[in-house]
Amino acid sequence: MHIFRPQRVVAGFHADILGDECPDLSHCGEQWFGAGEEIGRHHHSVWEIYLQLTGPPTGWWSDDGRFEISSGEAFLAAPQRRHALDRPADGRLHFLFLGMDLATVAQRLGLAGPIQRCHRIADARPLEAPLRLLLAEVATPAPHRKDFLRAGLDCLAIALVRTLSGAAADPALPMHPAVAAAQARMEARLDQAWTVVELAAGSGVSPGHLNALFQRHAGEPPRRWLLHRRIARAQTLLSESDLPVTDIALELGFASSQHFAHAFRRIAGCSARTWRSRGSVQQPDRGQAGGQEDAVESE
Repeated sequence: MHIFRPQRVVAGFHADILGDECPDLSHCGEQWFGAGEEIGRHHHSVWEIYLQLTGPPTGWWSDDGRFEISSGEAFLAAPQRRHALDRPADGRLHFLFLGMDLATVAQRLGLAGPIQRCHRIADARPLEAPLRLLLAEVATPAPHRKDFLRAGLDCLAIALVRTLSGAAADPALPMHPAVAAAQARMEARLDQAWTVVELAAGSGVSPGHLNALFQRHAGEPPRRWLLHRRIARAQTLLSESDLPVTDIALELGFASSQHFAHAFRRIAGCSARTWRSRGSVQQPDRGQAGGQEDAVESE
């Protein structure tokens, strides 16, 4: 496994999975781009997923047409189909990406794979959790890594096939639709200073009723739920990325690094730097040229 940071990225890493550690996983990573950064035309022998977490909409060219991707959405490139990020964001862009032999994994699991073309996934939230698990395992060496990567890839394949099929799951513990919608909106834009009035708009309930519903279903008001989700995301970024603490604070919508430091210590019980020092993230090689547009194959 080779982990490095391409020169053009603000932070993050690119990992090439080498050898037989996980034959169905080709490459993966998490990166932050500055405004105006592009990804040149390329293709792979495997399926490639780009999940945009934050940033303005981006424009993607492919052999199958053009796609506009917004935060919370994903671009899925089929094997041997050329694609490129040729209309970059006009602000900072944060995304996860991964290349996998989806056909082999789907066959192993008895799943029907997607049609062999590029796709836009409008609601890519179900993909984020398995993607983050895989990236954390890649970035943090641990025993039984090979087994974990294979299991994580199976979970991602199932989530991907479910998402593309549009299959809806019925929750075992139903949540009020207004609460579920508010949580989804906040989760998609943790950096936004949401108000209860904004969250209640279009939900069919008043702000006061939404606040009461949140207390009943989530155990806390929307404002506190959002703060806890921001700190949880900060903990992940501290453990699994090399993004500076100040940048993490700004990306998650804190007014200042001091505000972030106070909130983090109060909820996590230690400073952000102490939390980061406890981790064992495998740091990427610095100063290596190249990146996704340079490698037509990542094998």
